[in-house]
Amino acid sequence: MRENSLHASSWLTLCYSVLILAPMSIGCNGSNEKEPASEHLAQTSIVDTQSVALGDKALGEPSQRNRRLFSKNDKPIDIYANRSEIIMRLHSNNDYLLTDPEGRKTGIDPLSGYSYADIPYSTYETIGLGNLVTGNPGPTSVELTVSEPVDGNFSIRIVGTYEERYSLEILGYDKAGTFARPSTGPIPIELYAIHTFSLRYKKGNEKDLDTMTLRGGYDGTGDEEGDENLLLSYFACSSSEVELPAGATQYSLGIWYYEGTDPESFAATLNDEEITALFAPKANSNEIVTFDLSQGSNSLVLKIEGDLQSQKRIDTDAFEIMVSP
Repeated sequence: MRENSLHASSWLTLCYSVLILAPMSIGCNGSNEKEPASEHLAQTSIVDTQSVALGDKALGEPSQRNRRLFSKNDKPIDIYANRSEIIMRLHSNNDYLLTDPEGRKTGIDPLSGYSYADIPYSTYETIGLGNLVTGNPGPTSVELTVSEPVDGNFSIRIVGTYEERYSLEILGYDKAGTFARPSTGPIPIELYAIHTFSLRYKKGNEKDLDTMTLRGGYDGTGDEEGDENLLLSYFACSSSEVELPAGATQYSLGIWYYEGTDPESFAATLNDEEITALFAPKANSNEIVTFDLSQGSNSLVLKIEGDLQSQKRIDTDAFEIMVSP
């Protein structure tokens, strides 16, 4: 009996040795290291982190994540106390940057080469599921946490340092437990592309839970004001005027449908021709739609109805896409 127990114990030890959950730190080592401004250093605590500008990174270069960022705080937070917390997981090799409503940042900005950890009680690190036998690093996730977040809109920016598909998963906790879990579907990102999202966070009280709403970082154009313009939002563009180089024949639009949208009411036209069939609108979802362009100016108009604050609203967005001669 004792011999069998020893065999079982040895087998369990081997299994745990083959598959491990290995925390890996962030940062890209490179030759073009940049020094942050002095005011950034005064607010940030960074542990031996180097980064490299996107232009200095070779396509397909292995990710070198061997550091961990954490914020500098006046006093430690009690990990056993009930508190609100936001946990973001980007399932990708790409890095991302979170900016809170007060303009403080945590994460990595590959465009500038800076690493940030300014948001109080925040951390940023990469976690990978590795295999000790094969040496395969396995899937990678970049986790960013913020304890006791402030109310308002958080900006999330993802830069395509790797051409791949990613998904963004967000968990929210308060004194009552999990209160929200917004996420994106698998989204393809091209090299050097920039995708932005906006996360609206509102702390609850004794009766109401905290709430979070995820949407695209750009809310489009139109006569609507405030929340009325949020039925449609966009994560792969930042302006209603888009300029493309000569020879461009297509454009891809990253669109986010608000949870209160009515998919049956959606309509889209390009140069006054209906292209609604190219889209697959679904409440609280996202997609990237690619369509053909003509030389010169192209006019794209999107329209949808939906419920906002228990009222029926209409969101109409117009884009001018110019292909240079």
